[in-house]
Amino acid sequence: MPYTIKQDLFLIEEEKKIKKYYSVNKSKLIGFEDRQSFINWYMHELYINENKCHYCETSILKIRELLNAGIINGRAVRGSGKRGPSLEIDKKDASGVYDYQNCVLSCYYCNNDKSNTFDYELYKNIIGEGRRLLWLKLLNQLHLKPLPPTTYPKTIPINEENKNVSILIEKIVKKYKLLKNKK
Repeated sequence: MPYTIKQDLFLIEEEKKIKKYYSVNKSKLIGFEDRQSFINWYMHELYINENKCHYCETSILKIRELLNAGIINGRAVRGSGKRGPSLEIDKKDASGVYDYQNCVLSCYYCNNDKSNTFDYELYKNIIGEGRRLLWLKLLNQLHLKPLPPTTYPKTIPINEENKNVSILIEKIVKKYKLLKNKK
């Protein structure tokens, strides 16, 4: 069944989902006064960030388009759940608590990548930007209705777009090294 990409239906789904989430995860959400303050925080974050992931700044509705088209996959979890079609709650500082200052809404893909492997600044400023560019490229392909994969060339041609990706990767590596050396 396809995921809704309509704003109004999405928000209704999310409010229902987050109520259940609080009930199951109440013990770890100690930085929120009560259920209603947590729900208000979550819905407010969705609203002010236009349903976008904090790190890659991509709307979850756009990510759902990619899921619906089969261009990307989510991940099955216990029961009938799936990670991918909803924003998740990520702690900026993995060793901190779940509270207003330390939590952001993140797509599954960024949340899974960042985990406790990367610090907040590195992920937000460098890796998140790379993911945003990937999502844009995939969405562009989706809306241009690309040829089936069997018609693509066997090798990647050297062209301006591929050169630009190489330049971007070099910039990301340089920024990472600069950030790492500042610590």
